[in-house]
Amino acid sequence: MLAGVSEARNISPAEGSIFFRQEVFSCPSIVCLYFSSLFLAALLTPLFIHLLLLWNVRAPNGIGSYLLSKNFGVIFDRVHLFLFALMLGIGGLRACRTAKLWASVRERLKRDGSSQIALFWKFFAIGVAMDLCLMGLQMSFFPFTLVPWTLKAVRWPLYYGLSAGCIALLEETFFRGCLLGSLLRLLRERWAIFASALIFAYAHFRVSHSSWEAPEAVTLRSGFQALYRHVFGVFQTAPPLSLAILFLLGLVLAQVALRHRSLAPAMGLHAGIVWMLMLYKKGVDVSVNLPHPFLGTWRLTDAPVTLCPLLLMACGLRYLARRGEESVPVD
Repeated sequence: MLAGVSEARNISPAEGSIFFRQEVFSCPSIVCLYFSSLFLAALLTPLFIHLLLLWNVRAPNGIGSYLLSKNFGVIFDRVHLFLFALMLGIGGLRACRTAKLWASVRERLKRDGSSQIALFWKFFAIGVAMDLCLMGLQMSFFPFTLVPWTLKAVRWPLYYGLSAGCIALLEETFFRGCLLGSLLRLLRERWAIFASALIFAYAHFRVSHSSWEAPEAVTLRSGFQALYRHVFGVFQTAPPLSLAILFLLGLVLAQVALRHRSLAPAMGLHAGIVWMLMLYKKGVDVSVNLPHPFLGTWRLTDAPVTLCPLLLMACGLRYLARRGEESVPVD
């Protein structure tokens, strides 16, 4: 597929996305960083909680009270993500300096920065339109009320836009940049896309936090129990439909990134979907007690109807990729 797309656009694979042609992280290094951060989180989270308890007793404050209101599972997740992002950031900066990646980034931005921005907004609009169609279906079947708009509500689109942009930037850089780029060096393209989408779906699930200990009851053993549940709990608690929807979304995002040899369109699509979901949750009160068998709830990842646009997009992208391969002349 890459060869077909590159020929169709008159560029060579070496001139494509910097994340696909330079290995910032290898698959073994990503796996090692992930499990190292899990192990460190298992050790450090109980210590962090006990320090919070001590701090809140000696100097009661809003930050300490807020953090202690979360159960152990939530705090473990946050500590693990922070450690993993920190390790990736340090390793990525060292690798980028060695591979002169920043020079490649600046060169590409000078060459086609405006076209990358246009691609981002084009796919952002596609993500928004897809969400609007699904939300419109829900609102036509369920009774709903719009949350009253106030001066504070005016900042919601901007605030959620920044949040969605940060989520898309971080996740696409990791899943479609580092992870997919490294998998393409080990596997055939279709299997690399499949594996990256599967990991993307797996990473979006956490074990239910309702059964965790209160902060006062946390021990060192709690950290390693959290590590076990974090790795294996997804196989016990993840809804198959939600896994399938996120897997299809991962397939679509990977195909978009590879087709355009850029992370910009994948970031735009991801940001558009997340932005509309945030606004929908905040601005619309849909009166539904149980998930609809076809339309699900406001999350849309529990709605069978969400499979339809994702399947259409995945099949359409695959069809375009095959046409690109067939259009390449054989020497």
